[in-house]
Amino acid sequence: MTPLSLLASGFLGITLAMGNPFSVPSTLSRVDISQRLPAFQLRTLQGTPVHSNELAGRVLILNFWATWCGPCKEEMPSLERLRQKFPPNQLAILAVTTDIRPQEIKVFWQQLELHFDVLLDEQEELSQALMVRNLPTTVIVDTHGHLSQRIMGPREWDSPESVAYIHNLLSPK
Repeated sequence: MTPLSLLASGFLGITLAMGNPFSVPSTLSRVDISQRLPAFQLRTLQGTPVHSNELAGRVLILNFWATWCGPCKEEMPSLERLRQKFPPNQLAILAVTTDIRPQEIKVFWQQLELHFDVLLDEQEELSQALMVRNLPTTVIVDTHGHLSQRIMGPREWDSPESVAYIHNLLSPK
């Protein structure tokens, strides 16, 4: 099986090494595809409320991270490059954090010139609902609001395999 077919199949417990420049391998785990993204309303770093129903019809990448997590911060530029490959009506990337240091987050976002929103999960409701135990953890949601993948560990988000996976979610066969 090729890495892309493993990614597309959502095979349990696969460790990916698809050109990942990080020393910690990612683990891809299949999620129950009948499970829908739980409804949520969180606010951005700027205080703007974001409700999950506003994101309907797009592939959604929820990247759970923190300022103190080195691998989390290392993968952020590749998330920005991935964001640039798709129109905003097709792909939404949201960095979700329980971190309580908004000024530190703002400085980091400016330094890396990141242009996707940070959502503050101050009560950890979304993190708990999606069973986030390690950072970084990324949950991918399809255009119908169903959970598609849960990926633990950093990865190169703009890799050809990742881009192909997003394209596949946008135009299911």
